[in-house]
Amino acid sequence: MDERPKSKGEAVIEQIMDDLDPTSDRYQVLATAKSFKSSWVALGEKLLEVKRSGR
Repeated sequence: MDERPKSKGEAVIEQIMDDLDPTSDRYQVLATAKSFKSSWVALGEKLLEVKRSGR
């Protein structure tokens, strides 16, 4: 997958996660939320590529 800069939201989530036990429920929820958010950003980027290329 392409490397891209982190969004502000992803950075905030990671900052909160740094203070949590990785085995905690809260950490797991934040990890899932971060993954979900980044997947939507990636989808938006791909859709923009398609629109720009006219494919």
